[in-house]
Amino acid sequence: MALSDVHKRQIEDLLRGRGLHGEKLAILCRYDEDLRIEQKSLARQYNILQVIHRLGVDTGINYRDLTKDDLKSWLATLDNLKTSSMSTYQVIVKQFFKWLYGLDDDYPDIVRWIKPPNVRKQRKIPTDLITPDDVKALIDAADHPRDRALVALIYESACRVGEIMTLDVKDLTFDQYGAVIVVDGKTGMCRVQLIMTSPYLSQWIDQHPLHDRTAPLFVSFANSNYGARMSEDGVRSTLKTLAKRAGIEKHVYPHLFRHSHLTELAGDFTEQQLKIIAGWAGDSRMVAIYVHLSGTDVDKKMLEKVGLLDREESEDAGDALKPKNCPRCRETNPATAQLSEHSQNQFLQCSDRIDRTGPGSRKCFDFHPEIGIRTSEEVDCDRLQNLCACYEHVLVDIEPARMGRIRLADRNGRSDEYIRGERVPVACPRESLHQRCDR
Repeated sequence: MALSDVHKRQIEDLLRGRGLHGEKLAILCRYDEDLRIEQKSLARQYNILQVIHRLGVDTGINYRDLTKDDLKSWLATLDNLKTSSMSTYQVIVKQFFKWLYGLDDDYPDIVRWIKPPNVRKQRKIPTDLITPDDVKALIDAADHPRDRALVALIYESACRVGEIMTLDVKDLTFDQYGAVIVVDGKTGMCRVQLIMTSPYLSQWIDQHPLHDRTAPLFVSFANSNYGARMSEDGVRSTLKTLAKRAGIEKHVYPHLFRHSHLTELAGDFTEQQLKIIAGWAGDSRMVAIYVHLSGTDVDKKMLEKVGLLDREESEDAGDALKPKNCPRCRETNPATAQLSEHSQNQFLQCSDRIDRTGPGSRKCFDFHPEIGIRTSEEVDCDRLQNLCACYEHVLVDIEPARMGRIRLADRNGRSDEYIRGERVPVACPRESLHQRCDR
């Protein structure tokens, strides 16, 4: 679905009433007509009409009957808005009443007193931005593949949230490098290559509830709206929940992901390349903001020059979201996963099978950060052979006197021993599981 179609529907919903009627609704419709004559973009039209609609619903007073005190009281109820949002509201309200009273040059008394705050002096500083480690923490906090894919995509693509929410399944394809989305943005259609997001999108598509290529890429799970296109408010709510769960105290909202990633990219791309990535017009001045904020790149160069920061350490700083290969099947793996989904499924099937090998047997497996599994309960040789069949690179050393002692090692010789759940570092065992069990 094109972004313009989304805004058209949003405007139509507002003009159907939704809390407004009579003279207030008629004024809102006339204002919409004049905005179209002025050739405002559909996105801008919607933002303006949404504010004026809210003013009419919240106050319950006809627009022409509102007083200065009414406006002051209403604006005071918006104290939870960010400074930039409050500034936008005030500018829109002033322009609306200027139109309503038919004035060309000056503002009517009801709004002349309003002085929108200067937002330029309160721009984000680098510490306000989210880092790759923050994004990884948000993904770790998500308990559903939809939310993991959403967080990864909003960050890596650096797209506007409205552009992401208009994507359909058919707008996503996978290639040899990862995944590609085709976005209908403010400056037209553009192609976005994705790398670290690809595994998350693959997992989400496999579990997408609608088996239809024309379905929305991200759908709502709300009981009253299940399967419908996820809304921007739904995205904001999801990110807020994940940030709280991950213990991130920064103010996390959709546009911050775009702002943060473009700032990070500004240290590696030319201004013209950044304009293409961000979907800005050729004469846009926005790029200067991000180049200025990316001054941390200069800091790294200075630290490298005086020997206080290794080049490898500097290069590894952004690897928190880099995909990795599954140690078992070598499949490309999300940065936050220990095993590929295929290997996890094999492991779970193996543990279920082992759990039924004999009377009174117990499931005894859990994930291990290096090799995928660990055990903290007593097991027998048959179970361990089944386990080894699933993970060929795992070496297991059994102490015959106590079956509760299990030793595991990976291909690099790193080894851990677990005695009834207690981890004990040991040397790599010399004999494999099969050698021990054949005795």
